[in-house]
Amino acid sequence: MSGYEKVLDKNHPSLANAYNNIASTYQNLGDNEKALKYHKKAISIYKKVLDKNHPFLAISYNNIATTYLYLGDNEKALEYNEKALKIKEKVLDKNHPDLATSYNNIASTYKNLGDNEKALEYHKKAISIREKVLDKNHPFLAISYTSIASTYYYLEDYKLAKKYIDQAVEIFEKVLPKENPNIKTSKEWQEDINKMLLI
Repeated sequence: MSGYEKVLDKNHPSLANAYNNIASTYQNLGDNEKALKYHKKAISIYKKVLDKNHPFLAISYNNIATTYLYLGDNEKALEYNEKALKIKEKVLDKNHPDLATSYNNIASTYKNLGDNEKALEYHKKAISIREKVLDKNHPFLAISYTSIASTYYYLEDYKLAKKYIDQAVEIFEKVLPKENPNIKTSKEWQEDINKMLLI
C-alpha cells in the first residue's frame, strides 16, 4: 500500500480502490473498525474526484453502511444506506434490481431499529420491483417474501404474514436443494405464523 501512496496523487481513484480492497480484507478478518477507517479514506477521495451521483459513491456508501451494521450502529447504517439510495434513485431505472436491494437493506435496518412500519414501507418497494423484473420463482423474490412476512408478523398482521410466507416456502421448495437453510428458516416462520392463526 505504501508504494501506491508514494507514487500516486493523494486523490487518485486507484488509491481509493486500494483502500476499499484493504477495507474488505479487514472486514473478512473481523476487524470492522479498521475496515471502516479504510472505507472512509476511499470515499473521501471519491467525493473529491467523482460526480456526486457516480455509482462508485453509491457502492462506497453501501460498504460503509454494511460496516456500521457489523459494528451494531443501525442509525449510521441507515444514514449511509439512504445516501446510496439517493444516488441510485437518480441514476437507475425505477425498476432496477439494485434499487430493490437498497430498499431491502433499508427495510432490514429499520427492523433492527424496531420501526416495523417503516420496514414494511421499504419491503413493499423492493417486492414491487422484484415482482416486475424477476421470474416468479426467483429465490430473491422468495427472500423478499420471507422478509415482509416476518415484518407483518411483528406488526401482528398474521393473515398477510401467512400469505407471504406461504409464497416464499413454495418458491424455495421448487428451486432450492432440500438442505438449503432458506427452506428451513422460511418453514420455521411458516410454523410460527400458523400457530398464531391457530392452524
